[in-house]
Amino acid sequence: MVFDRDGGHEMTHFVRYDDSGNVIATGTMPANLIAQQKGKLLAVAAKVDRTTQYIANGAVCDYTPAELAAKNNMPRGWTWKMPERMAIDARRAAYPDLCTFADAMYWAARGDGSKLLNYYSQIDAVKAAHPKP
Repeated sequence: MVFDRDGGHEMTHFVRYDDSGNVIATGTMPANLIAQQKGKLLAVAAKVDRTTQYIANGAVCDYTPAELAAKNNMPRGWTWKMPERMAIDARRAAYPDLCTFADAMYWAARGDGSKLLNYYSQIDAVKAAHPKP
């Protein structure tokens, strides 16, 4: 049990996390204030290491050694995806899906090329936002 220096309030460790379970911040605060906080906040018994742990179903979990290796050695332009806990290429993830392309090809074959032109403009936007190194 931790007490603050001034008022003798019981302090507790907390972890703030996002919708995906990524740890955003950790610290201590008076235990009676935990319930008043908004957002994803979890009272925990001990400190949480945001570089090696994440939150899943309201519990603190450890990344596996393989996940840590992947997370810490991502190529430039890749991001860590939660809750899947995997590295993804941001450029590849930004592309429109192939079902959209198939539908556009279908309509282009029937004389309506507008969907295909729209698909190509989405591809151009991804290439501009995520240029290859």
